[in-house]
Amino acid sequence: MRIVHLDHTSVVGGAEFALLRMLRAHPNWSPVLLVAPATGRGLGIYDGVPPEIPLQVVGIRQPAGASTGRLRAALSVGFRVAAQAVAVRCTRAFRHADLVDANTARAAAYGALAVRWPHKPFVVHLRDLVEPDALGPAGHSLMVRLVLPRADGVIANSHATLASALEHLRPGVPAEVIPSASGLRRGGTTGLPAGDGPVRTVGMLARIDPWKGQHVLLEAFARVFGGRDVRLQLAGEALIARWDLAVQASTRPEPLGQNVLQYLAAGRAVIAVDEGGPAEWITDGVNGLLVPPRDPATLAAALSRLDSDAALRSRLAAAAAATPGLLDDEAVTHAHEAFYERVLRFVAERHGKVRNATAGA
Repeated sequence: MRIVHLDHTSVVGGAEFALLRMLRAHPNWSPVLLVAPATGRGLGIYDGVPPEIPLQVVGIRQPAGASTGRLRAALSVGFRVAAQAVAVRCTRAFRHADLVDANTARAAAYGALAVRWPHKPFVVHLRDLVEPDALGPAGHSLMVRLVLPRADGVIANSHATLASALEHLRPGVPAEVIPSASGLRRGGTTGLPAGDGPVRTVGMLARIDPWKGQHVLLEAFARVFGGRDVRLQLAGEALIARWDLAVQASTRPEPLGQNVLQYLAAGRAVIAVDEGGPAEWITDGVNGLLVPPRDPATLAAALSRLDSDAALRSRLAAAAAATPGLLDDEAVTHAHEAFYERVLRFVAERHGKVRNATAGA
């Protein structure tokens, strides 16, 4: 299969890391990666793409955050999306592709226009809930009016994400939940043992963004550990194995929560909010603790509970590493490959039925 991956980013996030991990896993197709620059920043992540996968930057610069605006911003987004679609259609990689895969919502918008004439099988990755709060008013309008009605297949990162999109899809379109590639290793790594006694280190893996809830964790941490020799780390995945407790405290529903998958695979005692994707992976009291969102007091109570109960921390950590359904990057890549083949069969069958109906008429 010849796959064209479309991307758009101004700030590197989970979508870009997920795609990079899949490309590094050496899939059995021959992908070409097309990245549309937003501000010129954020493209360095793809320096790690294997040399046999050509990287091509095409199109026009697009301002970050435009999809969150109203009418004026929507008009600007519409113009830029159309111009980007034309630029993509003119590339040799696009013309020879068997299937086009959109990695982000903005990429899906220009991809939906690019694949229309001539038709190319089109797969949309849903990494955010299909709601105005997640996509912005303009972005949501493009998604439900332009993108999803033209998708030949949809990959969602959680059941909650997929449910938010189903009403906008054509009947029969393949749709599947496949967790994003999150750098997991089969069997996980337990890192430092939980041990006896109180907590020493609490951590959160998330980009610094108000909705990721660092301020909620800071308030809860201060309530429980103020004046004690306990460290709070807001840092990258390389430090996860050092943490006694790993926290997810986003203030709006996470569509997946890659950090939660990384916590589980690393065998950490996890506290997460009881909504969105994380609630699909954690069973409260079994492989982690779930707390109400946007509530520092209940988060503090969960921190205190695990601080005073090392045996519970150990039990949750052991169950976390054994959580069913955790996939390493190679397994995620194979799942995508199987889905792409399913979409190609669906498109071929649908076109065959259309030709037969036309001939019968």
